[in-house]
Amino acid sequence: VDSVVQNNDDGGLSVVGATANLLRTDILDNDRDYGGGIYMNTGASVTASDSLIKDNWGWDQGAGVYLRNGSVFSAIEGTRIELNVTPSDCEDGGGVAAIGTGTEVIIDASQVLSNTALTRGGGLYLAGGAQAWVQNGSMVKGNRAIGPGVGGGGVYVADSLSSLHVDGSRFFGNSADPNGGGIHNSFGTVHLNRARFHDNQARFSGGAVYNNGGSITCRNSYFDQNWVLDYHGGAISSIGPVGTLDVVRCEFQQNTTHAGNGGAIFADEPYTFVARSYFSENTAPGEGSALFLSGMHLTGSPEAVIENNYLVDNPGSSLYAEYI
Repeated sequence: VDSVVQNNDDGGLSVVGATANLLRTDILDNDRDYGGGIYMNTGASVTASDSLIKDNWGWDQGAGVYLRNGSVFSAIEGTRIELNVTPSDCEDGGGVAAIGTGTEVIIDASQVLSNTALTRGGGLYLAGGAQAWVQNGSMVKGNRAIGPGVGGGGVYVADSLSSLHVDGSRFFGNSADPNGGGIHNSFGTVHLNRARFHDNQARFSGGAVYNNGGSITCRNSYFDQNWVLDYHGGAISSIGPVGTLDVVRCEFQQNTTHAGNGGAIFADEPYTFVARSYFSENTAPGEGSALFLSGMHLTGSPEAVIENNYLVDNPGSSLYAEYI
């Protein structure tokens, strides 16, 4: 309570098979290979309330927080995970890296701000069955995966066992090189509800969200002014024959790709369902300023269902489909 853990060169706090509660506590300027700020293992539980985890370094994974083996980390009541860095020659989780089945991260009414990873998950990295919840007005803002390679400026979901749940929270100004400025989902599961994605950017694809062979469910969410520089999907890019993209009651405004197709949504081969959504002023120099569908088959059951949407003031061909 009301404490400072600062400038330690073998990590700030290590919790193994135990419980720690932090209240108004600052974890600052510590470094370690795994978990510069906080290291957790073997079913550990840490709850940080109204606390600050800032300017820590992780030389391999999890500069701010690293947890594995069924551990649970909760950031609540305005806790900030900020400016933590995995520098050169390491890879994952500038803010938080979570690994393994039963491992959980809860960001509740708190912020993940301006963290940096070399390749995957500037803000948050999930792998091996880890799950995360970002909820109750939380903010994921200004995080970076600097690349070049992979991505996930805000969050990276690494495999089919891992999942991310976002409810009533915001992703602002995150960036990635190459894919998934806000979220990069690689074969995992992502649920979005009442989320807002604003001004996220990627060099290649998926300014806000990039889905590679995973499942994306999006409800009641708002995507505005997200963009990609070189390829496709200003707001969402979804690829891979085993993936799914399910969008209902969402709004897409002023998203853009500067050099490709699908100003708002680009879908190449996955099953795609878009209903009761609104698309306005999205742009693409190629085809499909609102939606671009590629790799759809003419035979068999429908691979894309686009119904009851409003497409307004999207220049050029607002909806474009290629069949094979």
